Amino acid sequence: MKLFTPGKTIREWSKEVLEPKSDYHNGLPACPFAKKSWEQNRVKIQICKRNDWLDLTQAIVDFDDSLDVLIYVNNNWDHISDEEFDARVDIMNDLCVKLDLWIMSSHPNHEDKPGFENNADLDPHDSMYMVFVQRHKELVDASKKIEQLGYYSNWTKEIFDEFVTKRKLKCDKK
Repeated sequence: MKLFTPGKTIREWSKEVLEPKSDYHNGLPACPFAKKSWEQNRVKIQICKRNDWLDLTQAIVDFDDSLDVLIYVNNNWDHISDEEFDARVDIMNDLCVKLDLWIMSSHPNHEDKPGFENNADLDPHDSMYMVFVQRHKELVDASKKIEQLGYYSNWTKEIFDEFVTKRKLKCDKK
């Protein structure tokens, strides 16, 4: 069995999927801020130690502002369905927004969103779910900037609402 090395796997995925320029995103990378965050060592990867996410909850409470993103990963993901995973993320976001934090996530059973297709040559044993914790206001502000550059011009209304409108509405309710 291959040793689970999430840092290396996620970094490779970021380089191959998130950082290259994309026609789908109007010439911007899938994640326009990923490369800079990696270069400035503002990314932390935390391996899940508890399937109940108590360790994630503690990491959220203790969020370190020297980071742009905390990536919480679990390669033993088959204990949780994508529906339960999504429900947990929604519940966590209702609480996180009060701490000016927001969670975005990826589960192996999720379909790739357009423009985020995983063409990276990653070992299937490295499949994992990922929970991305970031400052909510910073994420909303960054989203507004890239929206002005046409980043979302090819997104469907459904995907835009799921990723952007929901986050903005939570910001307005704080």
